[in-house]
Amino acid sequence: MAGRPRQEARDRTRDDASPYLRGVLIALTNLASPTFLPSLIFAMSLLHARGWVGHDVGDNVMYALGFGAGAALWFVLLLRTLTLLRSKVSPTVIPMLYRLAGGVFLLFALVLAYNMVTTTAWSRRPGW
Repeated sequence: MAGRPRQEARDRTRDDASPYLRGVLIALTNLASPTFLPSLIFAMSLLHARGWVGHDVGDNVMYALGFGAGAALWFVLLLRTLTLLRSKVSPTVIPMLYRLAGGVFLLFALVLAYNMVTTTAWSRRPGW
């Protein structure tokens, strides 16, 4: 079995790559958030109204490129910092943080669903 990599080496390689993969997946899930696009539209409208971004196509393209580069840089810096600090955190804390984050995510999803159901004018919907 000399040709096979040891289990520890495979786990270590997987652990080194996984924070970056997780960061990319989190960024992609932000696109599905119902608040992401409206907040982005609001921010862009504010920038246009204040005159900080021009109304030309080139200005908008540069804004989009800057936004994307800034978001990518933020995720790289955040993940680098978390990767360096990960060795200082107890191994039992990480699963607890995952559970806590999952619980908070579920709580927010339930609150959002409750607000959507209670604020919808069901009597005005076609077919009701």
